[in-house]
Amino acid sequence: MILKKFLRMQKEIIILLAVSIIFINCKDSSQNIDIGKVQEKPCDKYERKGNVLINCTSWEDKYGTSTIIFSKNVDKNSKAELFVELIKNNSSTPYLNVYDFIKDCPVDFDINYIDNSLSITDLNSDNIKEITFLYESACQGGIGPTAMKLIMIEGKQKYKIRGLRKDEVSIRNPDIAVNYKESRIDKSFDKAPKEFLSFAKKKWIKNHGTQLKENSSVSKRIQKIEPLDEGEVSVLLSDRSLIKFEDPGPSFYNLSEYKIDKDNLIIVNSGDHYGNQVSTFLKLNPENSKLYVIKVIANFVLKQKPENNLKTCTIDNINIPVINYDADEIYDKLTNAKDCTFKTM
Repeated sequence: MILKKFLRMQKEIIILLAVSIIFINCKDSSQNIDIGKVQEKPCDKYERKGNVLINCTSWEDKYGTSTIIFSKNVDKNSKAELFVELIKNNSSTPYLNVYDFIKDCPVDFDINYIDNSLSITDLNSDNIKEITFLYESACQGGIGPTAMKLIMIEGKQKYKIRGLRKDEVSIRNPDIAVNYKESRIDKSFDKAPKEFLSFAKKKWIKNHGTQLKENSSVSKRIQKIEPLDEGEVSVLLSDRSLIKFEDPGPSFYNLSEYKIDKDNLIIVNSGDHYGNQVSTFLKLNPENSKLYVIKVIANFVLKQKPENNLKTCTIDNINIPVINYDADEIYDKLTNAKDCTFKTM
């Protein structure tokens, strides 16, 4: 009786443990950021550029089946080359290449894909996969940091981070890495979806990249516009700094409406009770955190005309700091402009 009870309890414990293991495995897989069908292939049919095959991986997205092939050549006396080729639907020629090399090094040298650094994701959910990987190169006679690059590819667009990878000594002793040169985020990330840079930063850190220094154009963006009292306007940037300026609309127009457009652009729309409207375009220069008036478009309603009664005039390439901008002077130029277009409202 006691033996049967013991065996029944033992069976219940085994079942409980099995359920727990399944739950843990499911939880771990849901946290895997790499998305898509990824499979290793031998790539025997493709004539790669490098003699030594390093990695060959395929995936599927809206463009069909694509494959990335890593290979290298090494001449121990003079040169090491890394080839990365991307092909679509078993094509015999790549639609995109990444190539790098190191040569004429008098001491030990090499260039290598970093193991397990390849990720295939769809971070912005557009059914076009992003391919991200890292590689390193070195020309040195002892221990020290190596040059490292991160490449992210979506379609034919490349995004890059360049810098240094910590050596084993500085990984164990972080204080040593303080003196290493900062790594840099390439300007190619300026117009990328924000998810791309966030993901790339995490991979850089995971692979022991040195501290990142962002381009000012990446780090500074317009976040918020707030009208203040007496026609003053405040703009909050992503680095928490503030820019204040006077409303750039003509002084005799009604209060303006503000809209943040892409690429650090502000559009200011001002109007009067006749239906006339002036749109002023302001562009942020992230290098000096100043706003510049770059373009003004005016729409004038010609109520006395039954046809062609909407006159549109534009002044481009102004490039005046908003704090020095004279809206009434520009308005006079617009009203007297001859190169305008007309259409019927």
